Amino acid sequence: MQRENNSSLSSAASPRVRHRKRSNEAIPEPSKANGGKLLVDDRNKYKSMWIRTYSTVWMIGGFALIVYMGHLYITAMVVIIQIFMAKELFNLLRKAHEDRHLPGFRLLNWFLLPASLIIINDIFAYIFGFFFGRTPLIKLSPKKTWEGFIGASVTTIISAFVVSLF
Repeated sequence: MQRENNSSLSSAASPRVRHRKRSNEAIPEPSKANGGKLLVDDRNKYKSMWIRTYSTVWMIGGFALIVYMGHLYITAMVVIIQIFMAKELFNLLRKAHEDRHLPGFRLLNWFLLPASLIIINDIFAYIFGFFFGRTPLIKLSPKKTWEGFIGASVTTIISAFVVSLF
């Protein structure tokens, strides 16, 4: 009896412990690695591949058209992209009370090489992951694979050297 009283007194004297709000994210089954949601196992992967292929062709075509049209259109494209980037920055700043450590924000002056490398990286991560992907990369994005990550990294590094020669 005395032992119970001592434990209740010590817990009353200790400060109240605050707990983090729990995530409402669904927990994957432990028996399946990464919840079993790899692109290799997806039945609609070919439909998704064609949609992404069409989107890629349109984006590359639009980008090439803007570059072909000249400096004025490239400048307009960069200004529009920077406006959207600034809009996103202001949206992040509104949420600054939630996270005081926002990453640095810098507008890019030289646009073509970084944009090209990002596009190349994204395309080849999808291609390598689509054809060779078996090993899940992270639980946050279940269709990302190590094979796609490594293939895109190597391809991007090689492309950076090739593109920088021009």
